[in-house]
Formats: sequence, structure tokens, C-alpha cells
Amino acid sequence: MSDALTDMARDERRSRLFNDYLNSLRLFILDPTEENKVAVVKSVSTVDDVPRGFCGVRTSLARDIEDKIELLKKGDKQAWSKLLFSLKDSPEFNVFKAISPFAGKMIIAVDYGCGFVHFYGDVEPLVNNIIKSDNGWTTYDADDYLVVLDAPDTNSAEVHWIGCGISGVNGPREIKK
Repeated sequence: MSDALTDMARDERRSRLFNDYLNSLRLFILDPTEENKVAVVKSVSTVDDVPRGFCGVRTSLARDIEDKIELLKKGDKQAWSKLLFSLKDSPEFNVFKAISPFAGKMIIAVDYGCGFVHFYGDVEPLVNNIIKSDNGWTTYDADDYLVVLDAPDTNSAEVHWIGCGISGVNGPREIKK
């Protein structure tokens, strides 16, 4: 058993080490040397070594890390989708998007929870930009807007299934008839 201050300090340490891992991963993708690969493996292991915290839990990021970073290096779109989805709330999202196979494309991360949906990625900046640049307005709390766009060309869209929070679901599900 530990006290709350110790647990919170662990969470802060894990966060710092996770940022170090992301930095080493970015460096490896940009310059895939053996030295940079070793740095990724070492840094991700230090994240996993941090015990549970107040809000955070012990991670298992190092599992299959060498295979995962090789897929990222090769530009595997499914591996990149999983990485970017995991960073959807992070300031690092745009950093990794810029070096991904999806650079220059609009990304919308969609999280269908239990009866609700959240959109992440490029949706909020797009909407804010439309409101600000097209109208000269700004967005404030409690303002409501309806934004109308021409329908996008859905034939050029790529969709990558990330996973499901329901045990036993191992792929995207078909429409129920």
C-alpha cells in the first residue's frame, strides 16, 4: 500500500518517461539506426517499470516493441493508425502525424463509447478555422454554430479499425440486418 502523494509522483514520472519514449520513437522513425532502435527499447522499458500510480496503471508498452517500431519504420498504415489513435489527446499527435503515412491528410479519430461518441484529430481545428476565417468570428464557451460543408469524397477515405472495448470482438462488425 502506498500514499496518494507517492502514487501521484509515480504518475508524473510515468508521464515524463512516456514523453522521453515518444521522443526516442520519433528520432528512430526519422533516423532508423540501430542506436536509435536501442534507445526506443530502453526508454519504453523504463515506462513499463513504473509501478501503478494514483490514476495510472503499470503499462506493457514494451511488449512486441521491436516488431511495432519496424512496422512504423516501414510505413505500415495499421501500425500508424494505432499509434496516432493512442496519441489523439496528446500534443504529440501533430508531431507524429507529420511523419506518418497520413501526413498532409485530414485525420478524424472516432471513439464510440458505450452510448456516446467522441471525435478527435483534425475535426476541432477544422471547425474552429472555418468559423474564424470564413466569418471573422471566434469561438467561446456556450456559443453554438451549425457548420455546413459540401459532402466529402468518401471514395478516397481510408478507415482503419483500432479495436473494441468489448471482450471477444476481434474486428469490425457487420451491419445488423
